[in-house]
Amino acid sequence: MSCSQKVLLLDEPLSAIDAKLRKSLQLSIREIHNKLGLTTIFVTHDQDEAMVMSDVIHLFHDGVIEQSGTPVEVYTRPVTSFAASFIGNYNIFEADKIAKLTGTEWKTKVAIRPETIMMSKAPIANDDRFKMEGVIKEHIARGNVLRYTIDVGGIEVYADALFRSVSIFQDGEKVYLSIAEHNCVAI
Repeated sequence: MSCSQKVLLLDEPLSAIDAKLRKSLQLSIREIHNKLGLTTIFVTHDQDEAMVMSDVIHLFHDGVIEQSGTPVEVYTRPVTSFAASFIGNYNIFEADKIAKLTGTEWKTKVAIRPETIMMSKAPIANDDRFKMEGVIKEHIARGNVLRYTIDVGGIEVYADALFRSVSIFQDGEKVYLSIAEHNCVAI
């Protein structure tokens, strides 16, 4: 008995298209994929595109699958430094640096997503979070997000915040940070 299934292979099909058209085509391709029920293999080096286009991501590194899972699983729980650096813009700290930041001993590297770091102009009162203070080194607008580089005792920490005029911190300004322990992913 023979079984055949159609597979659609798309190898970087949107890499040379402008951003607005690219986003529109991503949605159209997903719609066609869902309508026809085809197995589709979509090859891309673009992390945002991988998140939008995939039901399952197989992240390759040096020709070997580094991690597989849904976009949410791969994004929120990277298993290696490579996975954390590819699928997100994680802060990746060696055990000694995360220990210095949190005042807690760690046995492994730790990855922390910049958007999970709470920032404030005043000390943060939560008792169940790691707290630290630092100074804004620089900030960069990335669409609707501001990326802050913060010096915390000589360690660079990246924190992202939605672009709101009431929460913009200035370079050189003192800032208070807090991080929930569950957002510190051992890798």
